[in-house]
Amino acid sequence: MNFHIFSSLTIYALVTGWSPGPNNILLLSTTGQFGLKRSIKLITGIWSGFLTVMLLCALFSAGLGQLMPGLVPYLKYAGALYILYLSFSVLRRKPVTETNSENKEPSFLSGYLLQFVNIKVILYGLSALSSYVLPYKSSIPALIFFAFYLTFFGATGNLVWAIIGSIFRKWYNEYYRIFNIILFLLLLRCSIRLFFF
Repeated sequence: MNFHIFSSLTIYALVTGWSPGPNNILLLSTTGQFGLKRSIKLITGIWSGFLTVMLLCALFSAGLGQLMPGLVPYLKYAGALYILYLSFSVLRRKPVTETNSENKEPSFLSGYLLQFVNIKVILYGLSALSSYVLPYKSSIPALIFFAFYLTFFGATGNLVWAIIGSIFRKWYNEYYRIFNIILFLLLLRCSIRLFFF
């Protein structure tokens, strides 16, 4: 793999990992609601699930390339439905207060499992590996390295969105309805794009 291909992969990973998507918007909302410290379980769940999906994409990308035409529509629609569900969950959220116990802290498992229906993550891994890596490197160690490399960009993007949510927590508690509507619309857009594109 030459420098031009590697730099193109890096730009793709950076843009995709840092752009709005289910993980980043969920973390923005969750840290705005609970703060960064109380969202660590969700963050580590997302990162662990993300890495697991990247490793699966790396280990099976050559074989999945043949199976993808049959699987993509189902994964795409399952992911779109989950994102739609997630958008309505975000819309109903209320700020956490001392007397408000109806909001439950997000769990490691919810973040982990989200990755298996997050079509953005799945397609990110498959497209990056099949387009940028497999034509040049096909050994298992190389594919595993690039799975970690792709995860790094996803994780740093997640962290940036989580920190932004944490910083704006005070404003979230005051203007949570407006904030939730904006996030709802962003997630709704993600879901609609998956259904129709």
